[in-house]
Amino acid sequence: MKRLTILGATGYTGTLICQLLEEKKIPFTAAVRSLEKLPFYNQLKASVKVDLANLNEITQLLKQTDILVNCVGPYSLFGPILMKELRKYPIYYLDLSGEQSFVKNSLDQHLPNSAYIIHSCSFESALVDLLAFNFLDSKKNYHLINSFYYFDSANPSRGTRFTMKVHGYFDQFAINHGQLIKITRPFALNSLNFPQLENLTSALFTPYPEVLFFHKNFQVQECGSFLIMDEAMIQFALARTNHAPPPLESVVAKLANTQLSGPAPEVRQKQFFRIFIMAEEAAGVKKLISLAGYDMYGITAKLAVQAAEFLLIGDKKLGQTVSPAEAFHADGLLQKITHDANLSSSSICL
Repeated sequence: MKRLTILGATGYTGTLICQLLEEKKIPFTAAVRSLEKLPFYNQLKASVKVDLANLNEITQLLKQTDILVNCVGPYSLFGPILMKELRKYPIYYLDLSGEQSFVKNSLDQHLPNSAYIIHSCSFESALVDLLAFNFLDSKKNYHLINSFYYFDSANPSRGTRFTMKVHGYFDQFAINHGQLIKITRPFALNSLNFPQLENLTSALFTPYPEVLFFHKNFQVQECGSFLIMDEAMIQFALARTNHAPPPLESVVAKLANTQLSGPAPEVRQKQFFRIFIMAEEAAGVKKLISLAGYDMYGITAKLAVQAAEFLLIGDKKLGQTVSPAEAFHADGLLQKITHDANLSSSSICL
């Protein structure tokens, strides 16, 4: 049987993944920076200490696993050594990264690759990627594909907060005239119309990896990813970019010493979200795809565990770096998650 390892098993989402694996009685190894944080895993069969700054410990980890689920973010800070090393090994790797720059660096790598690498197998980008594969036609030319997210509450985990604080220090991208371009200043879209969100008509550019996946898998001229927010919040966010940010090192040091927990289960399970994809074909046909539900962190755990289950029982061609939909669309991952998480989806022509 393939050996499954969860890296970052004591983080907020890593804990949810491990708990779900235990419920399903799927054996796994917990790879953590501190073994002292593991006593709550009563059924845990194995554990290993790994420091992602230590090449020897990373090498030993990769030699002892067949499927690695990486929950340690921000990936741009803690992932580069691991990503370079894992390409030497015939393993399946998936992460939960929502960081454009990290994913782009991986997609752009031309080093020999013995692994099967799946990025962004988590709530936001995985669902958008899967929705696009399900409702859009990759053989058609698209003038526009934009993704939008709405959240009705903000109570992020420590890892999410960490990533949100540092993402502006790394390159951000959108698609313009069919080419990936760097976005040097955030911007907003206005006069938008979202069903069930009539009072919100603006969205702030926020760099998510699905833009890279659309560039890879679709013929699209214009593409970006956005957060739906009220106008006051957008203006506040844009105004902050007029001030020079503190050095990245000081931000990392401050966040590394901050003790933050994520939302309690009863809060997490009531966190509502809505996802939209607005697509316009070159021929002029417009389509609005939507998905709505609750519990973003729980959905990420379900996505990661279901993906791991597919990898445990099946084989993929090694030597590739792919999106969640490239890896699991044919396996029915979207349908499985939609059913298990009680999500509602729709697609309409405008």
